Amino acid sequence: MNESNLFFKEQEAIESFSLTEIDAQLIQQPAVVLQLDKLIEEQEYSVDYPDDHDRSVSLNIEQPVPFTNEDDTMDNMVQLPTNAFQENYDISLSKNDELVQPEMLFPATNGRRFTSRHYKVYNWIEYSVSKDEIFCFPCRHFSANIIASGKTAVQKNHSLSIANQVNNVRQQNIIENREHLKFLLKAVLFLSKQGLAFRGHNESDISKNKGNFLEILDMFADDKIKLRLQARYGHYTSPEYQNDFISSIAQCTRQIILNSMNKFGVYTIMFDETKDLSKKEQMSFLIRFVDKELNICEKSIGCYHMENSNAESLASEIIKILSINKLNIMNCIGQCYDGASVISGQYSGVQERIRFKVPHAIYVHCYAHRLNLCLVQTL
Repeated sequence: MNESNLFFKEQEAIESFSLTEIDAQLIQQPAVVLQLDKLIEEQEYSVDYPDDHDRSVSLNIEQPVPFTNEDDTMDNMVQLPTNAFQENYDISLSKNDELVQPEMLFPATNGRRFTSRHYKVYNWIEYSVSKDEIFCFPCRHFSANIIASGKTAVQKNHSLSIANQVNNVRQQNIIENREHLKFLLKAVLFLSKQGLAFRGHNESDISKNKGNFLEILDMFADDKIKLRLQARYGHYTSPEYQNDFISSIAQCTRQIILNSMNKFGVYTIMFDETKDLSKKEQMSFLIRFVDKELNICEKSIGCYHMENSNAESLASEIIKILSINKLNIMNCIGQCYDGASVISGQYSGVQERIRFKVPHAIYVHCYAHRLNLCLVQTL
């Protein structure tokens, strides 16, 4: 075989390799060029000659060098190895790239293999096909001097990221706040059950008696809670917070009462009004019902401030209270009040206004008020 035929044989072998292994139209793309570079580094391709020319020719293709700006690289990547572009070209190269999470039949190691289901559980990992390893995206691009590979290393180093540390501090603050509020609610619940006043006349630091609420906190709080109470913010002991605690406990108590009603849900309503020490008109509202164990119960729903004490205002407030507590007004079968004309009036009293909406709500003059009138008249 002469030298010209040998040259054509070599040219056909090279062209055959180029057209069968790699699509000629994709060679110009940067990603394909990088893959071709890796392929050439790992394997040497040879062309077989006839028996009389037993030798091989290596394909020495010049490797393109990717253009990188040194300043941009330092901005996008933190403490990556100098050969990161050559070694980890099949995963993200900067924080602006998307995570590389291929779905494929992953190679097995010691009978175990990676699965793409981990992408949903750990959405911050990416997989390198060339290395058969997984990497933490935040650790590679946001943490300094951290190179993580392997599932265990990824989970361990992921906790060192700034975002994870901020989240851990926030979760710890939430736990501490809940423990602090739990202690405050116990003090509020104790004073509410005993019917004791919360606030004192002087709640300043120099006062010898700051009121029942603050004194209980000072007496039974541990060192950690006392340190929290001495802080300028976050102690939650102001009068506004005390009222919020009372309202929350009252709402939970009302819900427990309403849930104890039997499945029929019928009830009767009772209310009376009087002035408190501050000369404000207060209306006490109660319901009488049968619970799930068929016991007759009378429970207070709340005490409400009344700006006006006329029949229209009282009837509107009763309907509003029933609506807020999700009590169907059509299940009201009776109403019991005192004998004042504004309430028991036959034409425009409260009982008549309620019966106009619920005709079967029978009005009964309160027997306790009747007994009181009898005793007053006999003395």
